Amino acid sequence: YTRNKRRRSDVAEVVAFLKRFVEERDWAISVMERVLSGDSGFQDGHSGQDLFAPHIEHLQGRPAAALYERILAEVLHGSGGLEVWELEQADGELGLRLSTAEEAAPYFGVINIGDVSAFKRYLSKHLGLEVREDNFRPSQFSAVDHPNSPLYLLIGAKKFIEGWSSWRVSSMGLLNVGKGAGSQIIQLFGRGVRLKGKGMSLKRSAALANESPPAGLRFLETLSIFGWNANYVQAFRRIIENEDLGKTFTLRVRKMDPWPQGGLPVPQPRRDFDPDNLTWVLDADGPLVELDLTPRLQVLLSTTTAGQSTVVDAAGQAYSAQSVDFSQSPYADLLDLEALYLDLLAYKQLRGYANLHLSPQGVEQALVGRCRLRLPPVERTPERVQQAAAQALRTYLDRFVRQKEREAAARQVEPAYLEADDPRLLDEYRLRLRSGPLLAQIESLLQHTLPANDGGEPLPRLHFDRSLFNPLLCEGGKNWRQQISVHPPALNRDEQRFVRDVRKFWAQHHGDAAYKHCELYLLRNLALGGIGLFQRSGFYPDFILWLHNSQTGKTRVVFVEPHGLHHGGLAGNQDKFAALAALKGLSSQPEFRNNKIRLSGYLLTTTPVAQIPDAGGHTESQLEQDYSLCFQGQGYVGKILS
Repeated sequence: YTRNKRRRSDVAEVVAFLKRFVEERDWAISVMERVLSGDSGFQDGHSGQDLFAPHIEHLQGRPAAALYERILAEVLHGSGGLEVWELEQADGELGLRLSTAEEAAPYFGVINIGDVSAFKRYLSKHLGLEVREDNFRPSQFSAVDHPNSPLYLLIGAKKFIEGWSSWRVSSMGLLNVGKGAGSQIIQLFGRGVRLKGKGMSLKRSAALANESPPAGLRFLETLSIFGWNANYVQAFRRIIENEDLGKTFTLRVRKMDPWPQGGLPVPQPRRDFDPDNLTWVLDADGPLVELDLTPRLQVLLSTTTAGQSTVVDAAGQAYSAQSVDFSQSPYADLLDLEALYLDLLAYKQLRGYANLHLSPQGVEQALVGRCRLRLPPVERTPERVQQAAAQALRTYLDRFVRQKEREAAARQVEPAYLEADDPRLLDEYRLRLRSGPLLAQIESLLQHTLPANDGGEPLPRLHFDRSLFNPLLCEGGKNWRQQISVHPPALNRDEQRFVRDVRKFWAQHHGDAAYKHCELYLLRNLALGGIGLFQRSGFYPDFILWLHNSQTGKTRVVFVEPHGLHHGGLAGNQDKFAALAALKGLSSQPEFRNNKIRLSGYLLTTTPVAQIPDAGGHTESQLEQDYSLCFQGQGYVGKILS
């Protein structure tokens, strides 16, 4: 294209940006800081809100420098200057990588362009980049759609329009593409709206009944389209609006007034604490990793009694399983320890664990001493055992780093006090509705101030006068979930039950001798952007309870996570249990003890013990004693507040 009477290359514009991003660290971090603080310089034409703010809630509050390093490690696979390589075995393809990446490290991006020789000359003349030749690697474009592909960036338009399809597209940037409403642009947009969904349902999580999707999943289910000098993006938005395909509403919450005097205490790392500045050596002192890789089957058993049919959902093992002891023959003889060490080194680099040192001896000690596996006899081949050992070591590595960070952070935490203007608190809900009867009903409802009480559909909600903000929006029925999406997510069934149980308990017992001098406060915590426990664990419990005794000056702070254990079981929630258990140790530190602050946390569950896969015949009381776990039976609210 032409700008100021000079020929320019749109692909080179992107390459120039990437080059500056990786080579001018201070500039990149300063730009990221502005974006993270809501001051990117790009505002919505109607509301004036920063355009990036709604899309990076899960990143706000995190240091820009740490995010920059994670991007280098996890997305760009290294650090250093930008390199461009021509793939001699692939027509029109160039690979992008960083200069200090390992020789065998994969490319992070692929350029597809028609005239490679002209593009190479342009890069040399305008960017000072000399394109190198890669004579060995095949076409990378075919690897883009693999679920574990290391490629995160594609550059070039025609390839995407001409029959290409991928499940992985999450964002598109249009530079000098789409200046008019053409069929090719519609095709291009269509490449990015595909979604497998859970169980290949082709549905987004909001449309699935009785499901509790992971926090932040909606960001992976959303296609973001950015346009530079591409006017059709705005035209496409107008087409959508004219078709009346949906509408977005904002509901401001009402915060508690008056706010608790002096704020409410929460644990917070000291400002000068950065776990990335610490150094750890992998050894066998980490958490035990137990992986059951036995295939399981799910069956429906039908029984008939006195003319009535009953269907029972039953799960079981498809094969008998045997424990794998890596210290004993034949398994010790099957392993290629050097390959396991190299695999773990590559995984460490991808995860950005720059402050973790690995040695072959430490890897072997961790595998033998802390990794337990169960495999069926038919799968105990050398290849499968090697693969399973690598999987166990990767799991161990993640948990080891999180444990070390928790241990370090627990010594560097101090109380902070939550005020009404804290950016980690919810200010508003955003509701997106499809066209239909619900849209008109909710639009009419939101034109007036919502009453301070519970409500059902079309806008299900709870009101609790001890909540730090109201209303607490709730999920409706199946048809409701197909028509509306709420951000942050509305309370699911288990979360609604918890709020109702706390509200009922307080109404019945706030006058009791144990509580008559106490004030109770409840916060529905924001996933990722709210009050978190430990950086790498990334655990943001759903609720926080405060019980403040005005007579003694003591404050009980309870982190609460309602969570089913049908699928992940105890082993699948080890990081959550460890983070919650670490809270109790903080209470003995002088900063908390002197301020009469006691912390604790519980994972709440309605899952019967018999349905927890790895409960191992334990009773509820035994599990509650061994884990930061509380079963939601009779009197459980009093138990967690006691």
